Amino acid sequence: MEKRRLLLKACLKKIDEASLRTICQKAILTDTETDIIAMTCCRDHDIRYIADTLNVSQSTLQRKKMKAVEKLLFRLRIENHHSMDEIRTLEATVNSFKAEQGVINAQMISNISVMQNQIAVLNSLTKTVIPITNVCPEPMQRYNSWTASTGTASGTTT
Repeated sequence: MEKRRLLLKACLKKIDEASLRTICQKAILTDTETDIIAMTCCRDHDIRYIADTLNVSQSTLQRKKMKAVEKLLFRLRIENHHSMDEIRTLEATVNSFKAEQGVINAQMISNISVMQNQIAVLNSLTKTVIPITNVCPEPMQRYNSWTASTGTASGTTT
């Protein structure tokens, strides 16, 4: 029990007093119990000082402190359980999105692959000779013929 109390005290020392008072309020601690926890954990006052400040005996203060710590531990367990449930829900949502994104990525990769193949086919068309008879509509001969000249070029050479 002492080890658990020391661990709780160490954890509560890391929390500022305003946050600690909010936690105590959620744990339904009385104002006196909240003051005891705050003076013990945040301000690190001695038990005799706290007993004098609250005008109670040290044994009464110890009982009130133990009762407050038990309430606080109970509330922290509930909060921890609630947080874990929220984390599991968020984790399931993220996993669902990841699965959906995996499907979308696979579709995009497939589309990109098809487009790359189509581009490769289009690029290779410039290297392919298509017979004139396969062109539709039928081409006009005067615009689609070429004859190599066999004569010498006209002009003067010096």
